[in-house]
Amino acid sequence: MNKYVIKRLYIKNFKSIDETTLELGGANLNVLDGPNGFGKTTIYDAIQLILTGKIRRIVSNKIVTTNRGFNDYLLSKNQSEPTIIKIEFENRNLPDDQFVLARSLTPSELTNVQRRPGDFTQFKLYKLKNFEQMSLEESITEDQLNNLFGIKDMGDTYNLYHYIEQEENCFLFKQNEKDRMGAISKLFNIETEMNHKQYLEKVKNKLISSKTKLIGKISKHENELNDDTKSNIEVHAYKPLIDPDNVLDVPWDKEVIKPLDSKLKEEYYKELDEINYLLSNFKEFKNQLKNEELDNVIHNEKKLKAIIILGHFNNDFSDIEKRYNIQLKLEKIHYILKNKQIINKEIDWDFLLETLGLPLDKEVVIQKIQLIKSYNQNSNAISAVVNQMNQTREKLWKDYEEYIEFDPNNKNDCPLCGDSKESFEELLKQINFRTQELKENFDVSTKKVNDELDTLYKEYFNNVISQIEQKLNNISINKEFFEQLKYNTGQVSDMEKAITWFQKLDIEIESYVNKSMQFVEDLNEKVQTLKTEVENKKQYVSDFCREHMNSFKGIYRNRLKQNEELLSKINTSSILEKKNYVENQYFLQSSILFQKTQKLRLELVKLEKSLESIGRIVDTYNESINKHRRKMISDIEIPFYIYCGKIIQNHQRGIGVFIKEDHITSQEGETQLKSINFVPPQKTDHDIVHSFSSGQLSSTVIAFTLALNKVYGNNGLMTLLIDDPIQTMDEMNMASFVELLRNEFTDRQIILSTHEDNISLYIRYKFLKYGLSVEKLNVKQQLYVK
Repeated sequence: MNKYVIKRLYIKNFKSIDETTLELGGANLNVLDGPNGFGKTTIYDAIQLILTGKIRRIVSNKIVTTNRGFNDYLLSKNQSEPTIIKIEFENRNLPDDQFVLARSLTPSELTNVQRRPGDFTQFKLYKLKNFEQMSLEESITEDQLNNLFGIKDMGDTYNLYHYIEQEENCFLFKQNEKDRMGAISKLFNIETEMNHKQYLEKVKNKLISSKTKLIGKISKHENELNDDTKSNIEVHAYKPLIDPDNVLDVPWDKEVIKPLDSKLKEEYYKELDEINYLLSNFKEFKNQLKNEELDNVIHNEKKLKAIIILGHFNNDFSDIEKRYNIQLKLEKIHYILKNKQIINKEIDWDFLLETLGLPLDKEVVIQKIQLIKSYNQNSNAISAVVNQMNQTREKLWKDYEEYIEFDPNNKNDCPLCGDSKESFEELLKQINFRTQELKENFDVSTKKVNDELDTLYKEYFNNVISQIEQKLNNISINKEFFEQLKYNTGQVSDMEKAITWFQKLDIEIESYVNKSMQFVEDLNEKVQTLKTEVENKKQYVSDFCREHMNSFKGIYRNRLKQNEELLSKINTSSILEKKNYVENQYFLQSSILFQKTQKLRLELVKLEKSLESIGRIVDTYNESINKHRRKMISDIEIPFYIYCGKIIQNHQRGIGVFIKEDHITSQEGETQLKSINFVPPQKTDHDIVHSFSSGQLSSTVIAFTLALNKVYGNNGLMTLLIDDPIQTMDEMNMASFVELLRNEFTDRQIILSTHEDNISLYIRYKFLKYGLSVEKLNVKQQLYVK
């Protein structure tokens, strides 16, 4: 038997290591000790990379979620130097039987895409002639690697029962049931059989699906085959019902009508009957189309209102809007000038002069206004307030003058204080007197402001105000009329078409349309009158035609292309001939259908025989696989239970852990293994993953790995690697674990790491006392102290 152990390990430019050679010599126990972070796990990574082609904990990390590459390679310390790992293996039964494996990487040859953390494809595997050889020439495949050790799959077996990782030591237990079953299948050497069985089950399921579909087709065909279709039917010559140029769009009007079953035949008959009804009621059909068009107009009140309001002004709205905007600006300027607010508010002089065509020197006027503003700024606060009061009184008086034109009976009442005077002249005299009295409180600057304002208004603004008022009288547009016009703009896309539509109905729409530039007060009354007039244009349609209207529309649109001429070429006789032709086509296809049904029956018989044969093969696979699996589990469960009890001692649910199989029975009566669970001896279905602490779970994984190694690791690789197992154990667990290793695994090469010196000393002492060979490697001194 092949029993290979690691004799020497060479590492160059790997992670934090520059270059080193580790001599193990095939000792029973090799303890890697020293502080954390000095390379113990790096040594395990190097061995795992050689034997499996990857480092599992790096591959399993999904931190990088994209396919982006990196500028440097993760595992090469010096990016310009090659990374090389070599291991010399020695056969314990035949010391002369030795071979050297190596993997190498030259990062400079990699692209950025290949420099992803989990990509180990560029680490090629080589077999060397001796340990000192540095040239890498003879590359070998993973299958050749397996043949060297005499095993089936080094990648899976190494991770399952040769190596217990510090970070991922719960790898098997934390997998879901499906992945756990897959790992166990590989472990039990039944992966090939499981794959064959799964393939046969997929084929079986596809055949079952095909059988279901086939039965459905046969049932459908049998329902369509009836006694009527088996009778002889006269053969009719093909003659299109609708114009041949349009027949391609009509399935029942083709020479060969396919597909055609009883359901489709009835649908075609129904459609042909509808064409016959349309032919008989075509005049009412057109009346109803027109009535629906009238209803659409009647129910669109917004559009009717817009036609009444915009009908006469639709094309002129832009000009009206422009005039209205000019009016608003003139009104604003008129207000400013009339109320002498030119000091506080700005005026668009360019617009004013252009609109009125005044021969006014704009620059002179602006300079005078600026002068008045400077006087105003120099006036004291009291004078400014009094001046503002006078201006307000003057505005009120002007408003009052306009008011008494409409109500002369109240012209003796003072608009400022409300007192009644004997005459209008007396009232005016009192107001002027009071105004002069207030003006006496003006300072020099304020008096200049008023004097300059009076002069400016006499020379310029009184005439400008008069011109503005005259212009406004000429262009005045009613505000309510404009807002009504603006609100309805855009409601009618084509006003001329709308007007023409009413004219074709002999409706005098011009009598409704607004022609004066005034707000339409009786809009609702006009709309209702217009709606009544449109309603009166409707024509009679029978209830039968209204009930079939949707069907008639579909036929007229989809079959006749809304072409009245096509319908005129159809008559009741030609429709009857077409129905006979469809019946004849159905009979012919029914006969073919019978032949197809018979053929499908023969296919069903063959399919059922195939299903029965595959079912027997699957049953045989299930029986053999389950029998083999039960035997393998039986081989493992006793040492596993004992090792758990020794390492963990007591836990809250008893001592030891059992392996439990859960089975399911399919509808066909097949018994299949659903899952493998690890449960405590106490009666429960819960897996230990849900109840054990992380320390207990880690100890259980160690026990399971040792049990697997004990049962299956007796050939090929005889090395057992355990990365810092003591960190999850207390003193009692540790002592039991060491006793288990030195009693049960004396024929293995154990490579164990710890960062505690006292633990390292204790383990080496126990092995030496038992007469076993021991090697100590302090990684800090070995790798970093020169």
